[in-house]
Amino acid sequence: MPDEKTFAVFSHLREIRKKIAEEDGLPVYAVFTDEEPADIAGLKEITTDNLKKVKDIGEGKRNASGNDR
Repeated sequence: MPDEKTFAVFSHLREIRKKIAEEDGLPVYAVFTDEEPADIAGLKEITTDNLKKVKDIGEGKRNASGNDR
């Protein structure tokens, strides 16, 4: 069971995923699966280098979900 901070980050990432999916006309799973935000939320710090460690997040997803959203 994640701690409160990790769960808050996970919930926020799911909200962002939903917004991106709606803006781009995509299903939410095309932006990120449920597993990806959970893995990101567990990172000590969310950086491009740390995102490289998350399974199934390649360069395309790292670039597409950058700070411009």
